Amino acid sequence: MVKKISILLTLCLTASLLFFCTKKVDSSNELSQGVVEFDISYPVKNYNSYMEKLIPKKMTMYFKDNVYIPKRRFFLYNKYLCPNSRMKALSNHLSPLIGNYLATNHQVDIEKFEFQHTRKEFDGDITLVVFSLLRHIKANPAALGEAIGEYLVKTTEHVTAFNVVKGFLNLSIEDRFYVQQLKEIQAISNFGHVPIAQEKGVTLVEYSSPNTNKPLHLGHIRNNLLGYSVAKILEASGQQVVKTQIINDRGIHICKSMVAWQKYGEGATPESTGLKGDKLVGNYYVRFDQEYKKEIDSLISKGME
Repeated sequence: MVKKISILLTLCLTASLLFFCTKKVDSSNELSQGVVEFDISYPVKNYNSYMEKLIPKKMTMYFKDNVYIPKRRFFLYNKYLCPNSRMKALSNHLSPLIGNYLATNHQVDIEKFEFQHTRKEFDGDITLVVFSLLRHIKANPAALGEAIGEYLVKTTEHVTAFNVVKGFLNLSIEDRFYVQQLKEIQAISNFGHVPIAQEKGVTLVEYSSPNTNKPLHLGHIRNNLLGYSVAKILEASGQQVVKTQIINDRGIHICKSMVAWQKYGEGATPESTGLKGDKLVGNYYVRFDQEYKKEIDSLISKGME
């Protein structure tokens, strides 16, 4: 769960980064739809394997009506981010068209169709399972798939291409279909939110609880982002959420810093050293470990095991 959220956060942060990485803007290069093309390049090193699969080293984006439309829709509305919503939207759009074709050409009334995600090795965004139609229509599944595909390409501008693999009709969807879906989602302020259910009780999300005797660093920001995001996702799913963190200054870790400061600190304070408090305490935590290892080495050299 956390790993998926981490991937999602990285994608969102990368999407935001793209707005600040635009190069070579050619406003004269307008497509037939009035779209302006941008060339964008940005570093991809240090991304994990998931990101390397999603983000090309160079990308062409389109811009229209204040909406960015990348050719690789990885942060807009694709199967990596919104698979269920994407499938539902496509199914709702295609089902009436397919039903109309079958009613006109085969005199059968079918309202529900079996769709699935197109397999990675084939071109397409959504796949119609033609086999499921054979209980109503006596036809060769490949030929039926070809006929439905040709009808959809001619009937709707959102289907740009198709291919048939045995009894599976793979359909490629035009980018602007996804942009339109995003506009509709944007108009719904609480899209995807479920009302809070009292019977679910309270969920406690604890983060980031930094170590009190070590300096804060960027890793704590990451944990704060993840913790806050998890809390908000749980809230959107209808759960009552309480966010908290544990400030734990008790235990052997702080004792080590205290002992090292007493033995080697010579009364040092943040003011006298010019160090932040957490940095000062962290230094003595490290000093304790260094002196402890020296003491162990000394004892071992004297024959103690």
